[in-house]
Amino acid sequence: MSGYPALTVRVPETGACEIDFNGTAKMAALLVGRAPAEAMEIVGQVFAICHMAQRSAASLALFGCLPVDMRDMLAAEIVREHSLRILLDWARGLGEVPNREVAMRINTLSRDEHGVRQAAALACDTILGMGSDEFLDQSADAAERWIAQGDTVAARFLAASRNVRDVPFLSDTPGLLRRHGENPLVRTCAAGSLARVHMARLVDLAFHARSGDAVRAVSLGAGMGWVECSRGRLVHEAEVEDGMVTAYRISSPTERQFGAGGLASRWLSALSPADMGARLEAARRMVQALDPCVEFRVEAA
Repeated sequence: MSGYPALTVRVPETGACEIDFNGTAKMAALLVGRAPAEAMEIVGQVFAICHMAQRSAASLALFGCLPVDMRDMLAAEIVREHSLRILLDWARGLGEVPNREVAMRINTLSRDEHGVRQAAALACDTILGMGSDEFLDQSADAAERWIAQGDTVAARFLAASRNVRDVPFLSDTPGLLRRHGENPLVRTCAAGSLARVHMARLVDLAFHARSGDAVRAVSLGAGMGWVECSRGRLVHEAEVEDGMVTAYRISSPTERQFGAGGLASRWLSALSPADMGARLEAARRMVQALDPCVEFRVEAA
């Protein structure tokens, strides 16, 4: 997101962690005093990450509709965001060399309306080792075998996540778990575990790799619209008077999770009083599971 502040989590030896994140207020303020069409153009210019989700939510808030081609590209964006996180960050978390070539190929194809289906197929083949339907239709026993075989970086990362220590039971659920918490594959992973969050990401990838029909987007009227993006629900609210935007608000998954009193602070407050190295590593894993849409740093306070 161009001009978007980075996220810093400071972990003390004891007590509550400090989260430094400023949110989207400055970005939304850029749209005030503009005609709706100009505001849409600005949204397309300033948001680099989840670009299509931001444009989709803005279209719903400003015009009350979402063009069909935008829906397909939003599904492709969700596949891309999940794929980059898995192929790059999950691989690094395992100490493996990330497959940058495939990641960049997915990145390029998913931005071209003629390459969307190829990007989805490549993501499923590389990350899941099978097509989206085959992955989603697995039995619990088949999913366990898939994890145990460890043929893909996703399967190996899930197996490693099941063995993580020093991460507390996570009683609150992020957006992806609210979306897929009842899915049988997600329920193969222990409740309250990071592994369950990560499996929900894989299920979400497979759902959106099928087609743009998986996209959930709603105009609520009165200048409000939301879309489900790769990190949860993105909400835009617009007030328009005499053809000009007079107020604009954006509520992003990252803002809700890392803002004051958000999910991240509740998760981090449950960190065990282990040695500092273990606390930092547990905090890093928890922040990574929440997948902020900005670069983040976890450091000792």
